[in-house]
Amino acid sequence: MSERNLIRDVAFVAVAWRVADEQLKQILSRETDAALAGAKEAVEVGAADWWHVSQFVDCFTLEQLEAAGMPDRVIESKRRDIAAAEARTGQAAMGPYLQSEATATVEGAAVSDDLAEDPQRPLTLSELLAKPRDQFDEIIAHHSQAYGSQVKDLSEDEANDLRQRLREWWPDKPYKETITWNNAHRWTQENMAAAWIWFGPALDMDVTPQQWAELAVSGVLFQDQTEWLWRHCTDEAKRILAAICDASDTRIWTQVFNSTPGPFPDELVDAVVRHLRTAEREEYGVGYVGGRLIEDGRIEAVYALAAVSDEFARALRPLLAKEGDVDAQRPLLDELANELRAGKRPERHDLTWLESLDSEELLPQLFEILKLTYGPSRGIESTVGDDVAWLSVDVATPVMTAIRTIGGPRAVEGYDRLLEESEDFRFLRLQRDAIVQSMLQMEGLDAAPQAARELGLPVLSPFE
Repeated sequence: MSERNLIRDVAFVAVAWRVADEQLKQILSRETDAALAGAKEAVEVGAADWWHVSQFVDCFTLEQLEAAGMPDRVIESKRRDIAAAEARTGQAAMGPYLQSEATATVEGAAVSDDLAEDPQRPLTLSELLAKPRDQFDEIIAHHSQAYGSQVKDLSEDEANDLRQRLREWWPDKPYKETITWNNAHRWTQENMAAAWIWFGPALDMDVTPQQWAELAVSGVLFQDQTEWLWRHCTDEAKRILAAICDASDTRIWTQVFNSTPGPFPDELVDAVVRHLRTAEREEYGVGYVGGRLIEDGRIEAVYALAAVSDEFARALRPLLAKEGDVDAQRPLLDELANELRAGKRPERHDLTWLESLDSEELLPQLFEILKLTYGPSRGIESTVGDDVAWLSVDVATPVMTAIRTIGGPRAVEGYDRLLEESEDFRFLRLQRDAIVQSMLQMEGLDAAPQAARELGLPVLSPFE
């Protein structure tokens, strides 16, 4: 096996098994393209999630991660690492992520002149705030991402000074017009406006409803920003948001809903249904938006989004299945069976919709899946060698729970067929008998009032 193929396999296993020691990272760094291919494959086949890849982002450059098409959250994790490193070292260069050519020359001259006595020590944010504003405001704003971590070290007077500067720096045009997009993941932004993104959360800045809405739809928000906006959301801000957000892709709407606590006004629900038409990452973006709408009791809006495209329908199907939609549950059971036959490993958190199954017509599919996953005669091989524990814990157990929830004679008959088919299923008799006992108990409760009357005994309700 070539070293490239070996490193690809090592990366797959490292991400799938969550092993991220330094020696392993050094091996992956020898062939970054191969390592990224293995990591990406682990996510695509369901052996790992994006946050497992994030443990390895220090092995790769931002450009390598983007070129490999890694998930947005992995790229975001790398950007955060870069920002944290620059904040620790006080480096001036911000790279292509947030840079203005117009200020780069001014910034270089001003900082170097000021640090002539000690060129090795960068100025702190506190020291910069004490400098003449006409020379240093632009520098502070230009490096706001790096200096954001120093806000906590400011005195109250210094923090209030920075808050006042931010108010003055708010643009005199719509906030999103301060941003120039190079592609879906990279942008440049005017310095003063960008300072709101990095200093705003650190200062927990108050915002007007109009400012809140313009920030919420900007498309340049990460977790710190959405948490800050969540804390400062008002009903008026939600109404303004509904009026100005006409984005057609889930990237913007995901950030919007990450920033907006419920309940949602009708105008906002109507806006997302009317405008949302594309999805860069359907499984995350549309699913998250749909989940928030369901939490708000707006399932009709989720059905409307599911009708937009086949991609949206697939992404929203687990949510609708969890709400008891049999038409959504049926194809999900087919997909689960096909994944198992292909040797793929479903994650338990992806199967929570099984808890909502209550239709007898789904029993044949459930028993087929149980046959694939239970006992030595299972119809598939584990993707992790001889370790088959995941089959019974992650799949067979919730499937058996669903069968028991549905219950009834057809469930008993299904178990009887498996028990007659092979001795491998003998331990399923306990599941079968539990359903029978439940049926007998229910029949007994139904018959009890008539029996009591025939014996001349008082009829008591079990709830009295």
